[in-house]
Formats: sequence, structure tokens, C-alpha cells
Amino acid sequence: MGEVDLERGAYHLGEIVVSFDTAVREAKTRGLTIENELSRYCVHGFLHLLGYDDQTPQQQKEMFQMQEKALSAR
Repeated sequence: MGEVDLERGAYHLGEIVVSFDTAVREAKTRGLTIENELSRYCVHGFLHLLGYDDQTPQQQKEMFQMQEKALSAR
């Protein structure tokens, strides 16, 4: 979105929307908790808001590494 909120003095990067139903299904498939799967979606979405992309195999690798690093820091 890239909008400035003058009232708050904040910059609006955009929004992250996740599907709870998809997270439940994927968590079961991957053997993860729902919380862990939702965290992955949020971190992944935030990386997109920061300008990262995952269209190519190299971009996917880089984004996955950053995502996992962020998740391991909690």
C-alpha cells in the first residue's frame, strides 16, 4: 500500500491476510502446530511487504531462509 498515516505518524506497508482453514489443513499435513503454521504465514507475508519475492527458485530459497531465521528467533 505504501501510505503514510499522518495522524499516527506511521507508514502503512500493507496488510497480511491468512486463511485459518488452510493453516489448519497444512499444519496437519506438515506435522506442525496451527500456531507454528500461522506464524509462518505471517512472517512470509511480512517479508513480502518488505519487498521480498518468491517467484524464482533462488528467491524462494532466500525468502525461506529469512523466514526460518525469523521464526527461530522467537
